[in-house]
Amino acid sequence: MVNPVNRITSATGATNASNESQPSAKNGKADGSGSSAVSSSRDSVALSAKAQLAQAVSAAATHSSGVDQARVEAVRSALGNNQYSVSPNAIAKAVAEAVWLVRKQ
Repeated sequence: MVNPVNRITSATGATNASNESQPSAKNGKADGSGSSAVSSSRDSVALSAKAQLAQAVSAAATHSSGVDQARVEAVRSALGNNQYSVSPNAIAKAVAEAVWLVRKQ
């Protein structure tokens, strides 16, 4: 079969370019798709359980202020009542671990 657009002969009998601009038999419109069938099916996607969990966590993080107001109020109240104690050793350990993590990267 000879393609009338570029005069290339096809050994496989592929659709020639002139058929692509013809009106489809189903809708009567020249859409350039070369397809005469109209598809009415819709694509669908199913998320795995892990993807659904990741989506839920992401949505929760997006809608969160990132601050636990109840904890802030509890610490504020404890500080005001002189009931909040700070351990210098715990602070030093946390700082050392943070430095180690940063250097590890």
